[in-house]
Amino acid sequence: MMKKINRGKQFEGEFIKGITDVKMTSIDRLIDPMGGYLGVGNICDFIIYQNPFQYYFECKSTTKGVLNFTNDISNTQWEGLIQKSYYPGVTAGFVIWFISFERVIFVPASEMLKIRKLGHASLKLSDVDKGLVDIYNVPMIIKRVLPKIKTLKFLEMLADNYTDWRWIPIE
Repeated sequence: MMKKINRGKQFEGEFIKGITDVKMTSIDRLIDPMGGYLGVGNICDFIIYQNPFQYYFECKSTTKGVLNFTNDISNTQWEGLIQKSYYPGVTAGFVIWFISFERVIFVPASEMLKIRKLGHASLKLSDVDKGLVDIYNVPMIIKRVLPKIKTLKFLEMLADNYTDWRWIPIE
């Protein structure tokens, strides 16, 4: 029996590979506990520090043009990334690879919360294209199957556009 390829894990691997190439940048990879084993859950996949900013990134991938808020994002991720967004100098959010569309975007956690509070059950690429969601297109190149993130350019883009994304906490 052939082992199924986990494109999401491959994407995370490419992401971390790109970050480790950026000089003077600290990166911590938080290992996914299997199925929330014993109630353990991480708020994100990566914690990155590049003076003077701290980043919390949760990588997601989907073959559809939709990321479901309930099925694809845990409560720990929602709450943790929103809470981290309150600190000055911190950017927290989701790096999402829309596989079939060959697109990678970054959505701040506060922006995801905003559309969820508006009654949306998911993040739709069509809503992104209509401008209903503030996102950053992640600079990248598709190499055969996986995207190669231009990580230095990505971090510079976030630093250049840094704002205090402060929102009402999840109730």
